[in-house]
Amino acid sequence: ERNCNAGEATPMAFSYRLSSELATLISGRYVEVKMQPLTFSEYLDFRSIDAVAAEGLGERVELVSKTGDRLNSNTVLEQYITYGGMPFLAHDEPRRELCRDYIRSLYQTIVARDILSRATRRGRGAITKRDVLERLCAYLADNISNQTSVNKIVGTLNESAGGKTNASTVSAYIDALEETYLFTKVKRYDIKGRELLKTGGKYYIADTGIRSYLDGYRGSDSGRMLENVIYNQLVFEGYEVFCGHLRAGEIDFVAIGEGSDRKYIQVTERIDAEATRERELRPLKLSTLGKIPDSYEKILIVRDGDHPTDIDGIRIVGAVDFLLRNKITRG
Repeated sequence: ERNCNAGEATPMAFSYRLSSELATLISGRYVEVKMQPLTFSEYLDFRSIDAVAAEGLGERVELVSKTGDRLNSNTVLEQYITYGGMPFLAHDEPRRELCRDYIRSLYQTIVARDILSRATRRGRGAITKRDVLERLCAYLADNISNQTSVNKIVGTLNESAGGKTNASTVSAYIDALEETYLFTKVKRYDIKGRELLKTGGKYYIADTGIRSYLDGYRGSDSGRMLENVIYNQLVFEGYEVFCGHLRAGEIDFVAIGEGSDRKYIQVTERIDAEATRERELRPLKLSTLGKIPDSYEKILIVRDGDHPTDIDGIRIVGAVDFLLRNKITRG
C-alpha cells in the first residue's frame, strides 16, 4: 500500500477509495482480487458443517454438524439465503436481531461513505440525494432477477415519489452502486444469434442478506433469492454469466467458462406439478435451443421436492447438491 506513484499513501487513505480509483493511482502495479461474501460451501466451513455424499443417492448431499448430527439441508440453505454470507454472521446459528443490526450498519456505510461521501469528494453533482439512492437500492433489491431498464426504473421512482428523476441521474446512481459491487447488471445473450443484446438485463445483489434486510425479512420471492445465490456461485467459480434470450422465452443463465465449458441453467423452487415442470424444461429442450450442440450442459436446479435426475438429457439437480458439488466428502 506504500511507495506507489501517488506518493506514500497511508492505509487510511486507501480505505476511502474503491478499486477502480486504486487502479489509476498505482498505474498497473497491482493484482486485483475481487472478494465476494461467503459462498454456501464457505458458509458451512465457518459453521463447522460437513457436506457428505448421501449413501446410495448419487449426487445427493447430506449436512452433518460438528457434533455428528444430521441437519436439514433446506433449513441451512434457507438460513444462508436469508442472512447472507458475511463472515461475521457465519460463525454460529444465525440470530435475526444480530444479523439485522450488522447488515444495517454495513448498508449505511456503503450508502453514506462509499457512495455519497465519495461522490462529493469526486465532484459528482448528480449523486447527492440519499433518499433517491435508498429508493433505488430498494427497487433493485426488490427486483433482483427481473428484466428491467433505466427508463422503467425512472418511471417507477417518479410514480412512487412524485419526483422528477431522469434517466441520466438514475444511470449515475446505478453506476455508483455497481462500483461498490453492491449490485451487478447481467446482460442478455441472444442464444441463437450468439450475440449480446443492448437492451434489458437483470440486476443481482452481492449478498442476499442485504436484500432480506431491505425487504424487512418478509421472506418474499424465495425463488428469485435462490436464483441470486446461484448467480453468485457461478461468478465465484469463474464463469461469465448472462441471461439467455430466446425468441420463445428466456433461460435464467448462460454460464460460459473456459474452452467448451458452457452451461444453460434454469432455477426453480419445485417441479412437482406437471405444468411447472414443463414450463421450466421448455427453454432447455434441444428443439427450442436449435443449433446448440448436445455437449453443452443443460441443468434445471430445483430447491425442494422429489424429482428425477434426468429428463430428456437435461440434468435435474437439487440446489444444495449443485452449490456443494465440489465440496462433497465421500466415505
